[in-house]
Amino acid sequence: MPFIQPTDPATRRTRVHITGAPNSGKTTSLLTFSGTRIIISCPDEGGYDTIPKPQDDPNTVSLVYEADQLTKNPTSTQIVEEVRKTLVAIIKGEHGDVHTVCVEGLHKLHARILDDLSGGEFFGGAVVGGKEGMDPRVFGGAERKLFELLSLICHSKIPCVVVTSWDEYEADRKAQVGENWSMLPMHKLPALYGKTATRIMGEFGVTVHASTVKLSALEKSAQESWLTKSKELAYRWQTRPSGEVWGCAIKGDKKLIENIPLFIPQSWPILAEYLGLLTGVKT
Repeated sequence: MPFIQPTDPATRRTRVHITGAPNSGKTTSLLTFSGTRIIISCPDEGGYDTIPKPQDDPNTVSLVYEADQLTKNPTSTQIVEEVRKTLVAIIKGEHGDVHTVCVEGLHKLHARILDDLSGGEFFGGAVVGGKEGMDPRVFGGAERKLFELLSLICHSKIPCVVVTSWDEYEADRKAQVGENWSMLPMHKLPALYGKTATRIMGEFGVTVHASTVKLSALEKSAQESWLTKSKELAYRWQTRPSGEVWGCAIKGDKKLIENIPLFIPQSWPILAEYLGLLTGVKT
C-alpha cells in the first residue's frame, strides 16, 4: 500500500549524523555505538587512523577504499559506485551480522558525487571561482544521489546507522549588491555543498555537533566522564542549535527533547538514555 503507519520512533533515533571540525572526536565516538560495527571510510577520508585494529577491537571492522592496481586513476563515477556496492553488500549480510554501520566523511563522498555528475570538472579545475561556478543542476543531481545512498542504508534493517561530516561556516543569506560577503552573519553547518548543508538536517532523526572544550581543575574532578582522549579536553556533543552552531537537532516529542542538555559527553549510551532508547544502547 502507498501509505503505512509510521515506524517505531526508536528507528529514526538510531539514524545519527555527527558533524564537527577535524580532530573533534567524531571517529572515536563511533566506538561508543554498540554491537558489531562496520566503519566505512569514504574515499579521500583520512580519519581511519584512529580506528582500532581488529586484534585490539574484534567488534570493529574498518573498510577503507583502495584503488585496484589495474585501475590506477579510477573516475569518481567508479568510486561512488564502489561505495554503493559496499552498502548493498552490508545490507545483504555479506559482512555478517552487523549492528552498527558508520559512514565516515560524508563531505568527501558528496564531493566525489559532484565530480561524477560534472564529468570530472569538479576536481579537474574547470570550476573557476569555486562552487558558485558550477551548473546549479549538478548540485541538485548530486544532492539527490547522495540522499539516495543515505536512504539505502537508513531504510535498511541495520539497527543503527551513523554518518560523520566536517562542519564549516555558512552565510545565513546571500550578499546584497555591493555588500562584502565576509560581513554576513554566519553559523556552523555540515560542510556539504550548495543547499545540501541545510537540507541534510531533515534526513536524520539525530544530528549532533562534536567539539572540544578545555576543562578547569574543578571541571576535571566533577566531569570525569567527559575525559576521553585528553586530561585537559572534554569531548562533547551539542544537541540543539545555539550560539554559532546551527548544525544540530534531535527530532522527537517536545517534552523528551527539552530534557536533553545542550552539551553531553560524546557517548551514544548517554544520549540513548536521554532518548529513552533500548536499541543501540551499549551494555
